[in-house]
Amino acid sequence: MVESAFLRSINIQLDVGHPERLRHFRPTSKSGRFVSSLLQDGGSALFVVAPYGSGKSITAGYVGHLVENLSSSESMLEAVEERIAGVDDTLHGVVRDRRMGDSRGLFVPMYGHAQSTPSGLKEGLLTAMRRCKMGRQAKSLERIETETAQDVFELVSACSAKLDAAGYDRLVIVWDEFGRHLQGLISEGRPEELDVLQVLAEVVSRPASIPVSLGLLMHRSLLGYASGLPSGVRREWAKIEGRFETLQYVDDSSEMHELVGSLVSESRSVIDNGQNFQELAARAHEVGLFADSEEDRLAEALSAAYPLEPATLFLLPRVAARVAQNERTLFSFLQATALEEPVRPSALYDYFRGDFRSDAGAGGTQKPWLETESALQKVPHESTEGEALKSAFLLGLGLGGERARTTHAQLAFALSPGQEAQASEAIGHLIDRKLLVHRKHSDQVVVWHGTDLDLRGRLDDEKRRESGDFQLALFLGSELPPPVWRPVEYNAQHGIRRYLTSEYVTVDRLQAIITELGMLGGLEPGCDGRVLYVLPRSRDEELEALSIAETITDPRMFVAVASEVAALREAALDLRCLLRMNADQELIGSDPLVQAELDHLSDDARTGLQPMVDRVLLPQAAGSTWFHKGEPIGVKTVPQLRRIMSETMRDVFPSTPEISSEMVVRRTPSSVVVNARKKVELGLLERYGQEHLGIEGNFADKAVFQCVFHRTGLYLQDGTRWRLAEPSEIELPGLQAVWENTRLFFVEPGKNKSLRRFIDQLRAPPFGVREGLIPLFLAAGFKAFPRAIVIRHKGAFVEDLLPSVIEDACKNPDDYALDVLALGARQEKYLRGLLKLFSGENGARKAPEEDLMRSCADALVEWHHRLPEAAPKSRYLSEPARKFARHLISLDPARLFLEELPPLVGATTNQPRKLIDGVTRLRDELEGIEARFVAEAAGALGQMLVSRGIQNGTSVRKQAVRWASHFPKSFSRDLPDHVTKGVLNSLRKSYRDDRSLVNALSVLLVGLPISQWDDAIVPSFRRQLRSAFEVIEGTALDLSQAPDLDPELRKGLTALAEAKVETIVNQLADIIGTERAAKRIEGIAQELRKTVTQPTE
Repeated sequence: MVESAFLRSINIQLDVGHPERLRHFRPTSKSGRFVSSLLQDGGSALFVVAPYGSGKSITAGYVGHLVENLSSSESMLEAVEERIAGVDDTLHGVVRDRRMGDSRGLFVPMYGHAQSTPSGLKEGLLTAMRRCKMGRQAKSLERIETETAQDVFELVSACSAKLDAAGYDRLVIVWDEFGRHLQGLISEGRPEELDVLQVLAEVVSRPASIPVSLGLLMHRSLLGYASGLPSGVRREWAKIEGRFETLQYVDDSSEMHELVGSLVSESRSVIDNGQNFQELAARAHEVGLFADSEEDRLAEALSAAYPLEPATLFLLPRVAARVAQNERTLFSFLQATALEEPVRPSALYDYFRGDFRSDAGAGGTQKPWLETESALQKVPHESTEGEALKSAFLLGLGLGGERARTTHAQLAFALSPGQEAQASEAIGHLIDRKLLVHRKHSDQVVVWHGTDLDLRGRLDDEKRRESGDFQLALFLGSELPPPVWRPVEYNAQHGIRRYLTSEYVTVDRLQAIITELGMLGGLEPGCDGRVLYVLPRSRDEELEALSIAETITDPRMFVAVASEVAALREAALDLRCLLRMNADQELIGSDPLVQAELDHLSDDARTGLQPMVDRVLLPQAAGSTWFHKGEPIGVKTVPQLRRIMSETMRDVFPSTPEISSEMVVRRTPSSVVVNARKKVELGLLERYGQEHLGIEGNFADKAVFQCVFHRTGLYLQDGTRWRLAEPSEIELPGLQAVWENTRLFFVEPGKNKSLRRFIDQLRAPPFGVREGLIPLFLAAGFKAFPRAIVIRHKGAFVEDLLPSVIEDACKNPDDYALDVLALGARQEKYLRGLLKLFSGENGARKAPEEDLMRSCADALVEWHHRLPEAAPKSRYLSEPARKFARHLISLDPARLFLEELPPLVGATTNQPRKLIDGVTRLRDELEGIEARFVAEAAGALGQMLVSRGIQNGTSVRKQAVRWASHFPKSFSRDLPDHVTKGVLNSLRKSYRDDRSLVNALSVLLVGLPISQWDDAIVPSFRRQLRSAFEVIEGTALDLSQAPDLDPELRKGLTALAEAKVETIVNQLADIIGTERAAKRIEGIAQELRKTVTQPTE
């Protein structure tokens, strides 16, 4: 049992003024590194990552007393100093010189979570200064506000200056249990407050009045605490972590073993039994234990630690570091153990049993402990087999969440050091009973309480069935796919992510690929390159593959011919059969342990297969034979291959545009970038000529524009206006070549020019443009080179060129085609005349000189939209006008202007004046259709009025007013409906012209303005007008018999009747002659007199 001092945990804040509490500190090489880092002359910024119980706190406490170097600490410092002499001579000299000198510094201990990082640091500094009798200097620091990271910078700088003035030589800040502070920040939603650390790291790295050191003590790495945080915060934390040096403080060093030995030697009640510890030390090294200890020192430690067996001594600090809560667990084990007989590893298992059971987190010990407990139930209690199972479990524990590899020899040595043969027999029995699994490929022994099924025999049967049909290349492609090779150097220099895809092939498949590429003319556009891994089945096939590889001269093709694939095929077949067994539900259901054991076997198979696959995939001395351009290249390392690939990419893609933007220079940009790209395209199409294309703010669209157009010089200022550059004006050679290729596509005449071919040209060598850029080049080409261009989608003219059209054209280029027309001077004169005809002088002046075709089309479409809807179908139009109108419905400007319009007007495109005159007539006829309908309506109204005795006047509206004046305004109340009332009121009004009058009547009678008429409305209007007149007159006549008839109405009816009589008499005279008409009227008059004078019977 050891003295109780070693059971005491240290709190650096509470123990900073009590050096006697650290007197038992035993330094090791790991703690020596920690001390040296904090005492560096230039200061240091450290993350100290250590599990519980590793001694980091007591080391920090010792550093604090050494830094402040008070007389009250001299005894403790001297005692520890003697122990350091045996660990690190250089460090021993440093601490001795400091203790014996008069140097003093300030130690600032902090612990756990602080509500505010800046405020916590300030409070720690002030507390430390007051403890060191610097209260007066501390008062001036109290006035410094500490709310931001910059405030902390000022605080530490001011404190350094105060310390320097007071004769202090350094400032050391140590924050123990800093992980709790991180967890507090996360739980409180304040992870951004960690930027204070970045400022402190800058303080440490910059020259200051005195050196400043910062140590942050945690149980995990900084990013280990950030697993649940947003990616942006994790990136910021990663930047902060990069400012610090990380010290992994897991102490299983020789000094720790010697410390344990010295404690045991002071407390044990037995002496060694005459064992040869020198031989035990040598054997321990042979099996891979105590790798960091010199043999002589290890022999002394083993002797001092007796009765702890060698494996127990090896495991004790590792197990304590893995599951202990603080340092006392290692020493409490020694205190609780009776050191009277050999202490085997099983004692550790029994002592820490509760800790193993409670460690249930990811990578914890609970699961393997449960497996071990299950296996222990199948062996006798306190037997050698039980010892073997417990030792296998302990040896398999890594320092973190991983499992360590335990070899057969290590387990045998742990059971019976020096007598491994007897232990190997017991281990063999456990393996036979499937309580231990020995993975022979990796020489690893793990605990397992296996199944009773003969899975090995089942595997052999499965292999015999599968062997004949097994396809090695297909299987490896799905289970262990080959790597994607990236020419890293080239990509870094050119700001692009080129890569070469890889594929496993047989010799037959290799030959088929070569034939296929020969038919297609090479690799598909957009492919950066391919790597073919050939898996020959025999030596003859290997020679054939080597011969074929010499014929492949495409620079984008690399061929790697494997050799000795028999072992690879066998290992792959093992894994294939195990996976099939894993999918056999009947087999899985036969025993609850089969699934897990199959998983172990599959893992073992994968572990053995991977190095064999790597020998095929990766360049190495005994690996595949690599070919490029038909020649063996003799690469032996991965960096060599990547350099050759980078050189190849430079040769194959010399004209790649120099655009540095990872977000858009890629095959498939994100949805955010695509949206930003469309906004840039919209700027090109609608705001071309404006600075920055009219894009405002600092969002993704602005970034895309800056990277692709502005910084490259593709969009430049020309006087007061901005424009796209000519290829000759671009300084970047790759971009200049791509832009020249774009120019040729848009300016060289051609019909049905393939958009697919243009895009494939950009994607293929020598350009290698990424798909993310192509829509931008396409949109820019339309604006930079706007000749007479017509774009069609599935044969139909695209009227409005929108970003959605550009994007779809790049996504589905086979659906689109371009006509680039070669126009002569007469044809240009004709098109400019058309533009003037349909848009006026202003529109013609505003149109770009070289955008005549689309400008004419836009003007014609706009004019067509203003025509009455029924105009194209009206019987009042001539046949040429109707044909012209039909062509406008599905407008194709190239066909209409150059092929269809000339025959309609009887001219050719070489007769621009005659063409324009003919089109003018057609335009006027179509525009005149509404005037024709107005004339029809006015004519119908005039006829209606004439037939009622209202003679033709200067205008129809004056006739209408005369007829309506026969009816007093009060008469409207007697009309039966609102239509007739509205008609009469409209006829009374003084309209500015006849068109306004008949348009108002049209709305009342047929519910439509004349601009929306078609041919069928004309007779309907006549009927409704006649009906309205008859209703008005009929209502008036009905009122004429009333005794209280309105005198004005009577007068009006009289005038109306007289007018009608006059009209009828005139009509009769026209028919039978004036004399006969007069006699007939006289006869009628006599009859009327008789009727009036005849007395009533």
